[in-house]
Amino acid sequence: MQPPVSTAAHPLPLTGVVVTFNEAPRIARCVRSLLMVCAEVLVIDSHSTDGTREAAAAAGARVIERDWPGFAAQKNFAIASAAQPWVLLLDGDEWLTPELAEEIQSEFRRPGGPAFDAYAIPRRNLFLGRELRHGLLGNERIIRLFRNDLRYRDMRVHESFELGNRQVSRLRAGFLHDHEMTLPQYAAKLARYAELSAEEKRRQGKRAHWWDTTLRPAFHFFKNYVLRGGFLDGRPGFILEWMNAGYVRRKYLALGRSGIKNQESGIR
Repeated sequence: MQPPVSTAAHPLPLTGVVVTFNEAPRIARCVRSLLMVCAEVLVIDSHSTDGTREAAAAAGARVIERDWPGFAAQKNFAIASAAQPWVLLLDGDEWLTPELAEEIQSEFRRPGGPAFDAYAIPRRNLFLGRELRHGLLGNERIIRLFRNDLRYRDMRVHESFELGNRQVSRLRAGFLHDHEMTLPQYAAKLARYAELSAEEKRRQGKRAHWWDTTLRPAFHFFKNYVLRGGFLDGRPGFILEWMNAGYVRRKYLALGRSGIKNQESGIR
């Protein structure tokens, strides 16, 4: 495949990283936004069947095809494959805003370069055609810009960085994330994440109790829909908070089922 060519007037020592599977309708938008600031964009694809690899290469990315080992492992492989000393990581359904690109450029124009080891960036979530400004997804900040020697912890889902004593700062401008899926598709995604989350908790030796499947989902909904103002996001806000409360219940039900199976098989 042809090597990527940055569209930035002065590309930064950044590798844009994207881990993909069947993101053909969205991947070009993601890659082109990264090329506003990145010297290269690297896409790690897990055998997509919809033309994702071809679309990513046409947009200017370097593409590597690789089996899926899990979220953290795939992202760590991508980071290790980056040619630049800094990494800017997005998902295929996310893209940079011009405001964020300018703020990143400002950080790298500082004397001596960026002053921190990693940066948490606001994620602006679009759900059912509306940007969510409250509730669960209204104030997300996620580390996505970081030095390329950082790695994710070995986790099944909701992976986070091994930061140690690294210094982390925040950026003001955000990137956009559009779920772009039907409600059945979003429900299926939450179901997959619930099983992975239960597996991770099981691996950590945690067990489910009756209040985890009753009180915890109710509190999750109350906290995000009422206390955090999810109701202000209208119908999309209600649907998202209701479905995510169901996700909380489902992951603890899955954890409880695994505990019963272990007891029945004599595993302690």
